[in-house]
This record gives sequence, structure tokens and C-alpha cells, in this order.
Amino acid sequence: MINKLGAEAFGTFWLVLGGCGSAVLAAAFPDVGIGLMGVALAFGLTVLTVAYRAGISIRLYPSDWRWPASSRGRISFHTSSHR
Repeated sequence: MINKLGAEAFGTFWLVLGGCGSAVLAAAFPDVGIGLMGVALAFGLTVLTVAYRAGISIRLYPSDWRWPASSRGRISFHTSSHR
């Protein structure tokens, strides 16, 4: 339980530092700041670094999509872990 709480605290810290920190900088310096695209990129890279560090691989290639009979036309995404 302690490990899960520690991981949650670190993930929250990293997302707030990377994502929200970039949004604050973009708002504080609108003329020379990173702008909306920079904030979006910062959030994306923050989530990407946490997923990469955790060893999570999300396969979004069409060949990996499966159409189970019970899905009623919805695509189900499967994740794999490289541990």
C-alpha cells in the first residue's frame, strides 16, 4: 500500500510540475511563452515519461485492434507491459 501511495504522489508531483508548471509559464509570459501548443506538448511528454518509466506500452496499431463478437462494433485496446 505504501508503494502505491508513493507512486501516486510521485506521478501527481510530476504531472503538476511538468504540465501545470508549463501552463503557468505560458500565462505569465504570453509574448515569449510557450503558448497553447507548448502546454499541450508538455502535458503529453509528462505523461509519456511516466508511462515509459513505469514500463507501460500501449499498442495503438490497427493490427493490434480486436473486434470481439460481444463488442457491438466498439474497438477494444489492449495494453502490454515490458517488465
